[in-house]
Amino acid sequence: MTNVVIYTASWCKRCKDLKSLYEEVAKDNPDIEFTITDIDQMDEDTERIPSTVPFVLIKKENGEIVELTGYNEINGSLEMTL
Repeated sequence: MTNVVIYTASWCKRCKDLKSLYEEVAKDNPDIEFTITDIDQMDEDTERIPSTVPFVLIKKENGEIVELTGYNEINGSLEMTL
């Protein structure tokens, strides 16, 4: 199964702007697991925290890992990358 982890922050305006995109892509792809993670709620000692948000980490079934960073890249590439 493909997994998509979406890293956001409550203070990030661009993260909020992408919320409807995430919801639409998740609705259109019920076979993909989506997780939204607020970086301010992560444990620095045990988890890899992205240096910028918005950030999307896609782990595909075939083992390929894709990283999308920033509003423009995520908005333009998320659906095509899945």
